[in-house]
This record gives sequence, structure tokens and C-alpha cells, in this order.
Amino acid sequence: MREIKFYNSAYFKFVIIFILLGIIPIMCVSILFYFRFSSNVDELTKSSYQQRNYYIEKNISEILNSANDILEYSYEFSNDDYEYFYEALKDDTNKHYQIRLNAIYQILRDMKNRSNIISSVRFVDEKGQVYVSFANQGKTIKTGSEFYNGVGDLEVSEYRHLFIRPGVFEGDYCINSEDYVFTLARNYMDVSSVRKIRTDILGTFYIDINENAIDEIVSLTEDTDTMTYVVDVENKTIIYSSDENDYSKDTLPMYGISSITGESGMYLSGQKRVFYEQIDDSDCYVCSVINESLVTDKVFRNNINIFVVLIVSTVLVFSLYITISRRMILPITEVVQGMRRVQAGDLDVSVEVYTGDEMEYLAEGFNSMVESLSHYIDQMYMAQIRQREAELDALKMQIQPHYLYNTLDVIRMTAVENNDTKTAGLLLSLSRQLRYLLANQGDIVCLKDELSNIQNYFVITRVRYSNLYSLTIQVPDNLMNLKVPKLILQPIVENAIKHGLRSREGRGSVEISASIIEGNLQIIVMDDGVGIDKDIVAKMNEELSDMSYKFDENSPFGVGMKNVYDRIKYYCGDNYGYEISSYLGMGTIVKFTLPINGEDDNDVESNLS
Repeated sequence: MREIKFYNSAYFKFVIIFILLGIIPIMCVSILFYFRFSSNVDELTKSSYQQRNYYIEKNISEILNSANDILEYSYEFSNDDYEYFYEALKDDTNKHYQIRLNAIYQILRDMKNRSNIISSVRFVDEKGQVYVSFANQGKTIKTGSEFYNGVGDLEVSEYRHLFIRPGVFEGDYCINSEDYVFTLARNYMDVSSVRKIRTDILGTFYIDINENAIDEIVSLTEDTDTMTYVVDVENKTIIYSSDENDYSKDTLPMYGISSITGESGMYLSGQKRVFYEQIDDSDCYVCSVINESLVTDKVFRNNINIFVVLIVSTVLVFSLYITISRRMILPITEVVQGMRRVQAGDLDVSVEVYTGDEMEYLAEGFNSMVESLSHYIDQMYMAQIRQREAELDALKMQIQPHYLYNTLDVIRMTAVENNDTKTAGLLLSLSRQLRYLLANQGDIVCLKDELSNIQNYFVITRVRYSNLYSLTIQVPDNLMNLKVPKLILQPIVENAIKHGLRSREGRGSVEISASIIEGNLQIIVMDDGVGIDKDIVAKMNEELSDMSYKFDENSPFGVGMKNVYDRIKYYCGDNYGYEISSYLGMGTIVKFTLPINGEDDNDVESNLS
């Protein structure tokens, strides 16, 4: 035996295979995750903050829509003295001044009470008179500070629709307040005529919204690393800030809001990353601002973790593999050395391997083989003698059937000479059955031979059961030469007589028919016996198709029926076999489905194999 070099050894090959199929794939997957995570972190972060902004935007939109509905309520105002609010505003008589004043304050109170997020409602009429209603009765406007938060900076004509003004500290223009608010402004038009509704402004409503309402929405996102703003891009103002300290700054942080375009998106402003979402169709946007370092640090930490896990797992797996492979290779080496000694003629070799696995089993097998090798050498001549004896036994087996046939013929001829025709007929049928069973004609026969064997079997059956049972065969002549597996009908017929006909009183019959159905040969064996319960029939069909089925005392059928089913599957294929159906008190039907095969035995057996 030639010397095996290290680079040709199993150990070296195992190491190479491990590197190629283990370490390299792990490294490739880790590197792939490294780059995929780095490339996807921006998209994942953007998606997360877009969902956050979308949630905040929808809730703020509801606040604005609610405020807009409250402002529209002024057009529905009515009381005992004025049917509409504009009538009170246009009543210039001193006589009705107090009634007019009460009507204005009444609608301010009604508007204020429609929402708990309203801090105050102010109204400035066309003469500049200011009316105020606070949610907290302890609050009072500071003198000359009605427009401290800049609501008076714009021309009144600009408030055609709902207008949002920046957030401020309410205490700067109101006594007894620690709240932060932003203001919604909208003109009140003269709706007394179609012409005036577009041109005549009777005053302007200002609703201060407590920014705690937005704080509650933002707090539900539970993100302490994010600053949240509501900005007016058109006027470059901040409506809301999640950091109250921003309101005390001379210049509020804008974070490059001029970069905002479209309905939603993301941009970088210095070391900040800004995600934005438009509020309805307005010029206002919800902005989430985070430090760029949060994203880059997250990527860096994840990449470090991937790298550490890669290195540690590679070292551990490689060390484990070296240990395991050595444990596997050393026993192989022991066996190889033992084989070399045997090759040199030493039959006293014994390999000691105690691994508790297949290698130990292999070593035990090798020791057993070496131990038995000398015995095999000694028994070589004995094996040759046994072979010759087997050949002689085979010759005897060929002689014995012929002797049996000849003996039966002698007995039959003796019965004929003594005019015992009944006994002669029985012997003839038995002889023909034995010839059919023992004849060396292969496992595939013509259908006519299989039917002839059934007829011979029934000759004996009629005598045995006093002609109680009859056999009917209805098979067209053109089907007689089709090939079928040998001895598939007799076990079925025997079962029909034993379990079907014998269990009933009186006469009975068995009918065999054959036809071509959907390109297959269909043979039906039908009896008019006692029948079988449908649950038992279902169990029989199921267990017949189970190739691993093992017989026991509870088996619903005999070995012969299972043998027939399995042989049909073996010779004809999985698409063929037979199926049992039965009806209690009426009888049982066994339907065979077989392939159509011709007369040439060689071709038939070739096709069926």
C-alpha cells in the first residue's frame, strides 16, 4: 500500500472543504450584511421617521380642521336679539350697544367651549375694537399686548382663509399664563349679500391653540433623540417646537427649511438630518430633526458588532472543527495502519477505537473481518463442495415435479380403467393446476391461462362443496392473449368462496369479466356472498396500498391478497392494482386495473419490468 502524503490525506481535504464550504461562506455573508446594512440604514431611518411624521401630521390636521369648523360656527350664530352674527356687528346704535357687546362675547364663549385645546378666542372688528374670551378665567390680556405674537403684522385682507401664526409664550402678552400657544386667524365676512361676502370684512377671529395638544401627540412617539417642529415654509416661521426653550430665543432654529420641497422627504442641514411631512395642502410641515451622528453611530456600532461576531465565530468554529476532525481522522488512521499490516500478511491485527460512533463500529467490523478471514480461507473448499450439492439439489427439484405429474397421470388412468370418471376428472384438474403452478414459464402469462387455472380450481371446488357454487367467465376472445401477472385471480376467488359464499346459506356464484376501459385492461371478480362492512372495506383498501404494512391477527385480509396487490405494483407500476368494494347482504366486487400488453412474452416482460 503506497504512502499517503499529507496534502492527499482525508484530514487535509476535510480542512479545505470546511474552509470552502464553512468559513468563506460565513465571511461572504457577513461582508454582504455589512454593506447591505450600511446601504439600507438610510432607507430604514427615513421610513421610520416618515411614519412618525405622518402620524403627527394627521393628528395636527384634525386639530386645524376642528378649529376651522369652530370658526365656521360664527356664520350660524343666532340669539334672541340677532339672527346672525353680522347683524350684531353692523348694529351701530348706542341704544343696542350692550346687547351687541353681549352677543359678541356670547359667540366667543361658545366657540371657546367647543374644544378643550383652545386657550383663548379673540375678535377684532373693522373699527379695531378687541374682544377676548379666555378658557381660564384668571387670564387677562396685558394692556397694549393684544397682538404681541405677531398676528397684527399682516394686512387683514390676507386672512381670507385659515392662517397660522408662530407659536409664542402666552405669558408675554397675557397675565397669569405659563402656556405656549400658536394662533389661527381667519376673517369674518359680511354674508348679508353675495357681493359683500367676497369684499366686505367685518372683523377677524384669532384662536390661540394650546401647544400642549401637539405635545401630547409628539409624546406618543416616545423618541427622546428627536426634535419635532411645525414650520411655515412660506413665511419661514416656526409654529411649534418640542423644546420650549426655543420660544425664548431671539432667532428660532430653522434648519434650512428652504430645502423643503414636495409633500414629504429628507435633507441634511449641517450635522442635522431633517425629515418632513406636509400638513394637508397648507404651507406648514411637520419636521423631525435628529443628529446625523445617531445614524452614523448606529451603522458604526452594528458594523463593529458584525466584525467581532465574524472573527469570534470563525475562530470558535475553526477550533471546534479542528478538534472534531482530529477525533474523526485518528480512528481512520488506526484502521489504515491495521489494513497495511493485514496486507503484509499479519492476521493477528486488532484495532482499538473507542469513539462510540460509526468509527468504532467500523473498527469492530475490521477486527471481525480479520478474525474471520482465516476461517474463510479454511472454508474455501467446503464452499465449493456445497456449491456442487446445491447444483445437485436443483437437478432433483427439476426431477420431482415430473415424477409428481407422472404419478398423478398413472392414478388418473387407473381411475379411468375402473370407470371412476369423477375421480379421474379431479386428478386431471389437480394435475393441470400443479403444472400451472410449478411450470417454469415466468411470472407473466396469458389471460386465458390464468382463467383456465381458475376453471381447474373450480372443478375441485364444486366437488368439495357439493356443487353449491358456480363460476361464470365472460371475457371476449380478443382479450384472451393479453398478458397479466401470474396467479392474481386464484387468491381473490379463494377469498370470495371462503369469506363470501361459505358464510351464507344456499347456493352462490362467482363471476369473472374483462373489458378495455380508458386504455387499460379491467378485470372484475364479483361474488354474491354476504358482503363486507364499508368501514372494513375502507381499511382494507388503505392498508393494501401501504407498502410497509405488517400482518397481525387483526389484519382484515390474508397474505395472498396483499401479495397479489404488491406483485401487480411491482410488475405493472404504481398506477395499477385492484380495488375492493362491497355491500352487506349483496356481495363483493374486486376490480383489477392492468396495462394492455401483447402476446410476445419477451416484449411484455420488458415493458412490465
